[in-house]
Formats: sequence, structure tokens, C-alpha cells
Amino acid sequence: MSDPLLRKSGTFGATFTWLFRSRKTGKIAIIEFPNVPLWIYIATVAIRWTPLAGSANNWVGATSLSYWALDEVLRGENPW
Repeated sequence: MSDPLLRKSGTFGATFTWLFRSRKTGKIAIIEFPNVPLWIYIATVAIRWTPLAGSANNWVGATSLSYWALDEVLRGENPW
């Protein structure tokens, strides 16, 4: 590991590595581009601010956010 923060022994270095290191690539992953279900949720939130908002919009938003959360828990890059 070339990063001095991660070479430190102790609880902080180990916790940081566990939280932010990708299990697949080994790289630090803190921010990633939102995937499709999250973009759908963001769109439904934006639509709520317009006269086009309706109950179907709330259902679509809640469903897409729930799917996104479950997908992140099951297949996410890291616990963060």
C-alpha cells in the first residue's frame, strides 16, 4: 500500500480500509456515479416540485429508492 494513511497500524487505518476499500478492485471508493434506480428517484423528487406530481410519482420514487438501497447492500463496492 502506497498510501501512508492506510499503512498505519491501529484501529483507524483498519477501519478506514474496511469502510472505503473496494472488495473487487482494491482501490479506495468514496464517491461513485449514481446508477439508474437512484437517477429515477432523483427525477421523481424533481417532478414533485412541479404541477405534474401525483401519487404514482411517489410510488415510483419509493420503489426505485428501495431497489437502489437493496442493490447497494447486496452488490455495493464497500460498506460505505
